[in-house]
Amino acid sequence: MPFPVEDRCVELAETKLSVRFPEPHRRALLRRNGGVVEVRPGDFWELFPVKDDSDIVRLKRTWDDIVRQTTLARGWRGFPPAAIAIGHDGCGNKLVLVPEGMAELRLAVWDHENGQLDFVESDIFEE
Repeated sequence: MPFPVEDRCVELAETKLSVRFPEPHRRALLRRNGGVVEVRPGDFWELFPVKDDSDIVRLKRTWDDIVRQTTLARGWRGFPPAAIAIGHDGCGNKLVLVPEGMAELRLAVWDHENGQLDFVESDIFEE
């Protein structure tokens, strides 16, 4: 069950990953840390939370966070080395943020079988 998180938790994840999440993603994390999003009609993805150590219950719910998942994924063959894993589909594919240009991160689906990126043009973080 997603729940709000403090800004310091988002900032810590950003520091560990050396990125600044896009503002819509930051706002979504602050409102509901994790949860499920529909990337395309009928295509649902579970989002990774940022680690929340504010109490033991939240820490247990967020141990498998964006930082951990990104670190693991970067060890896989074909995973883009600068990508940030922000979610999964339960079948090995990852929802990722990929650096483009100086500061922009673009949303994409990374296919674990062929290593291809499929960029997503919709804004999944806005309500």
